[in-house]
Amino acid sequence: GVDFVVTLDPTGMRTQNIIGDLKKKQAETCDVVLAAWVFDSIVAHSRQHLHFEYLVHASTATKDNLQHVCDRYGDRFAEGADRKSLIRTFKQVDKLHTDLPWANYVQMPPSSSRKRPRNWRESASELSLEDRAAVETQFTLFWRSVVIYVDCHDNLGEVEPSVTQNLCRTPLACSPLAAARHSLMLHSAHTVDQLHYKVTHVLVHPAHPERFDLIKQRLRQLRVHPNSLYSGVRVVTPKWVEACISEGVMRPPENPEELVTL
Repeated sequence: GVDFVVTLDPTGMRTQNIIGDLKKKQAETCDVVLAAWVFDSIVAHSRQHLHFEYLVHASTATKDNLQHVCDRYGDRFAEGADRKSLIRTFKQVDKLHTDLPWANYVQMPPSSSRKRPRNWRESASELSLEDRAAVETQFTLFWRSVVIYVDCHDNLGEVEPSVTQNLCRTPLACSPLAAARHSLMLHSAHTVDQLHYKVTHVLVHPAHPERFDLIKQRLRQLRVHPNSLYSGVRVVTPKWVEACISEGVMRPPENPEELVTL
């Protein structure tokens, strides 16, 4: 059987469906963990303890084990206190706020993901080049230095990156780019819901040119932004996403149908 499910998107529909299926079983035998746990284990050359910061959903055995080795705030009984463990514990206290039963917070609520001390990208950035090559698969095509805005919202959001706004903005369900956005997320892309100054690629649909003027105005605004990191933003189509996935490598758009010139 499966012992671990590793997820990049703890609040995504696919992850939540897996958790729902696990809850229906009488004995939950599988842990759902963040990808940061895998990367941190590689960096440490040993499997890391399943701290609360890594757990999205705990199996029955993990719940029982945690009750014996740590308190309700994630502070381990047999582990010496150091700066890292104290920060981890205090963040867990901050997440709980009230005296909820232990079993109620093993599965982290969506709001807790906003306060995680680390995410899988931060952990992956600490890997050596050799380790990075070892963990790369067909599903890690877009994880390196790419920030993609998918134009499937009614407005472009703020120019300044905002975690709160990014979490609150919901893509339009009927958008023709919904499938492309899902494919990008499955292949480790950093997709955002605001067209802000850190964006490197804008994904548009060529069948909706009425959106191009609005995007063009925003890109002009971003070019003169004092914190802009990129001299130019590529405006691409779903054909580019499909081509990269098909070829197994993220490359610049090469064919006319993969690029839009504004």
